[in-house]
Amino acid sequence: MDGKAVDARSFAHHGEGGEADAEAAYRNAIATGDSDAWNGLGNLLSEWGGRADEAEAAYREAIAAGDPSAHYNLGLLLADQSGREAQAEAAYRDAIAAGERKGWNSLGNLLSRDGRAEEAEAAYREAITAGDPIPHYNLGRLLADQSGREAQAEAAYREAIAAGSGDAWHNLALLLVDQSGREAEVEALYREAIAAGDSDARYSLGVLLAKQSGRDADAEAVYREAIAAGSGDARLGLGKLLLTRGRAEEAEAVYREAIYAGDERAWHGLGCVLDRQPGREAETEAAFREAIGTGEAGFAVLEAAVALGELLLERGDLRGARAAYGIAAPLQLARINAKLGVPDWNPGPRWIALIVWEGTVIARLRVMVKRTLGKVTRFRPRAASSSTRGHL
Repeated sequence: MDGKAVDARSFAHHGEGGEADAEAAYRNAIATGDSDAWNGLGNLLSEWGGRADEAEAAYREAIAAGDPSAHYNLGLLLADQSGREAQAEAAYRDAIAAGERKGWNSLGNLLSRDGRAEEAEAAYREAITAGDPIPHYNLGRLLADQSGREAQAEAAYREAIAAGSGDAWHNLALLLVDQSGREAEVEALYREAIAAGDSDARYSLGVLLAKQSGRDADAEAVYREAIAAGSGDARLGLGKLLLTRGRAEEAEAVYREAIYAGDERAWHGLGCVLDRQPGREAETEAAFREAIGTGEAGFAVLEAAVALGELLLERGDLRGARAAYGIAAPLQLARINAKLGVPDWNPGPRWIALIVWEGTVIARLRVMVKRTLGKVTRFRPRAASSSTRGHL
């Protein structure tokens, strides 16, 4: 690229008005015969201007002028557009054929997203063979989702770490966290992730420590650090920790802070706190109803609906309890379907009614036990779950 196009790049880093100056500079360079500027113009239009159609046209002009990197950039542009995955794949393969080794990794990401795991793995391995260090991490993510390939996923993550990937520390920890006897190793990995700047790892570390006997203070400290760093999940984790350790007043304050911050997931936890305090039944009911009314389809809403059903049964409100279990039933069915791998299975209204009836009967027995033994038996709140993060 000649001096005019280089000047265009510098304009792209200016403040207000920089985009227009950069675009004008690229177009001037093109008008004077600098065909390399088409690719730079495409990048500008794609990344800054949100002008996808024009960016695509610019990349295609760059391709026609013989710029091999434009194939890759066109693939990136198309991969973000719904329904154009096949064209993005073709662009990546053209980039690879033209010698762009980055194309293998991006092709792997596209294929992985499309559920073509075997092809994605092959693409990542081609990228690794070509000397690209990033695909080790993406290969680890792909293998971690495949039953029985945990050891290979671990090896891939360790290769990613050796290649300098800060993201791999956290994902490796998440892979190992459920393996008995590796708690100290997982803790060390979380701390490495935190040191590498991964703020999400603080929450994950808090969850790990909260499960270990005698480490409540450590877990609380880590949760509070995560909250200070902006983690909403950490508030839920801290609320659960405080509640299960008998510090209901502090737990209530944490859940109310979360609600004030706009986290509707905290309503269920707040309901659980209030449920343990005599004389606050009306507030408990209101909190569970707020949890149900969030529109979420998660486990917290299921638990809130069941807890509300029990609460209403205690009052003798059988109709209200049945209505609550009517909310819980399809959510429970969805959980069962997910475990069975048949997400679209629907047994019909009679089976749904049976689930509601069964839930009501079981809840009535639980209420009887509670009244007899004087114990609170409703569900505890759950902290938000950690999960593997996205592609690089």
